[in-house]
Amino acid sequence: MSSSTDEPTLASGSRSDAREDERAAQTTCFNPNSRFWAIIFTCAMICLLRALENTVVTTALPRIATGLDLGADYAWVTNIFFLTGAAVQPLFGQLANIYGGRWVTIIGSRAV
Repeated sequence: MSSSTDEPTLASGSRSDAREDERAAQTTCFNPNSRFWAIIFTCAMICLLRALENTVVTTALPRIATGLDLGADYAWVTNIFFLTGAAVQPLFGQLANIYGGRWVTIIGSRAV
């Protein structure tokens, strides 16, 4: 009989702990500082530069195709460019995990 009275106490105790955790999570709020906005701006600029690079390749495609004498296979130039960029992203992600995102971004921007 004593075990049946202990079970509701444990259940209600765990519920009150969960409620306290929810209240604590609700009271903490996110306040973005200047570092947060600098990171967001940097990520936006990287995306913008990548889109600009893709636009340049697409615009220059007719001249690239005539220079390489590709004929009807000119679409492969853009596809290879985009696929190469997509294939290299996991590599740079792993390098960023190992060496830190700052150095990988700096070296990557200098290499291109």
